[in-house]
Amino acid sequence: MPGRLLLVTPPVVVRRGSRLEIDPHFENNLAGYLSRVDRVAVACSPAAPTSGSGISNSIPVEETSIADRLDLIVLPEAYREDRYFRHERAVRKLLTREIERSTYLSFSPHAPFDWPTLAAKIAISQRRPYDIEADWDMENVSWMLWSTMRPGLNKVRKRLWFRKFIRDFDKCMRHSSVALLQGADVYRAYKDVAPNPYQVLNVQVTREDFIVEDDLARKIDAIESGRPLRVAYAGRATDMKGPFDWLKTVKELKSLGIELAATWFGDGDQLEAMKGFVTENQLADVVSLRGSVDRDQALAELRSSHIFLFCHLAAESPRCLVEALASATPIVGYESGYARGLVAKDGGGEFVEIGDWKSLARVVADLDRNRAHLARLVRAAHATALHFDRDAAIRERIDLIIRHHDASPEQRAL
Repeated sequence: MPGRLLLVTPPVVVRRGSRLEIDPHFENNLAGYLSRVDRVAVACSPAAPTSGSGISNSIPVEETSIADRLDLIVLPEAYREDRYFRHERAVRKLLTREIERSTYLSFSPHAPFDWPTLAAKIAISQRRPYDIEADWDMENVSWMLWSTMRPGLNKVRKRLWFRKFIRDFDKCMRHSSVALLQGADVYRAYKDVAPNPYQVLNVQVTREDFIVEDDLARKIDAIESGRPLRVAYAGRATDMKGPFDWLKTVKELKSLGIELAATWFGDGDQLEAMKGFVTENQLADVVSLRGSVDRDQALAELRSSHIFLFCHLAAESPRCLVEALASATPIVGYESGYARGLVAKDGGGEFVEIGDWKSLARVVADLDRNRAHLARLVRAAHATALHFDRDAAIRERIDLIIRHHDASPEQRAL
């Protein structure tokens, strides 16, 4: 019997005035889940428009294709001790009721003092099977973020936060009925913790997003004819994305005499500091920081870019790399199991050790000088992207959730 799926998630809606709007990528996921269940319920805190949450092109909830089968449960903002404990009793009561009303459960713990962790603890106390989803190696990301903080009492406080959260996260993982782990790094971190781990991808590209043959031919012609190198990045301007390593890489390329245009698409808490770096280092002639732009516009720019340059510092599985490959733009940046896994079969990427931006600049400079090799990487990226199928990826996720919920504990262990 189909039933109701409850998801307790990070912010997937944004509050714009009195209206709530949903992340269109998440709406795609929900539409796929509704092929197997009658209703979906989503419980989360809304993001503010200026939060740098990464939610762009949001859609008013009432205008979505799934509005009549979606229950949106707005939770208060937490992520801090005072806010969490002020609302914990009321939210516990609400989540307990929603868990009891739901057939299937999916939780995404992601930060200290978040509501998905509380939801998982409630499900454990009720001996309910649940799916846990993760796109970060939480220990790796937590300590990376902590390492960027200024010394002081707040840093000590955050260390205590992270230690408790990592213990809670491991408990949630151990008691799950199925764990959907995005990318090789996250899978490697939890495959021996979760009873039923599966490596999945958060694919949000469809055939409409892929580069067309005429544009692919124009890109290759521009590369082979020696036109100035076009490098781009699309993602949040925040510490874990390595924005200053990215800028230092571009600065090094300029000093090597490489003629290029480098564009960063995306807003975030480090964008103003990035602008200051550009000014101080006289990079305005080669760097464009575009801030938040329409997704279609960003994809169009990626299709005309020659290299997707990235400097991710944490073990995560960002979907921007998939979008770059769908644009036939090779991914060139810091090494990770996730990035290598994406291009393992057909190629389309080159990588250096995390933090080694000077080597990264040398790799890009070599590609600029060897345009035939760069053109081959473009073709390889295009071939790799043909394996990505958003609808198939979503079907796999909901099928695993339902299969492991409906199985007996003994069957889940097989």
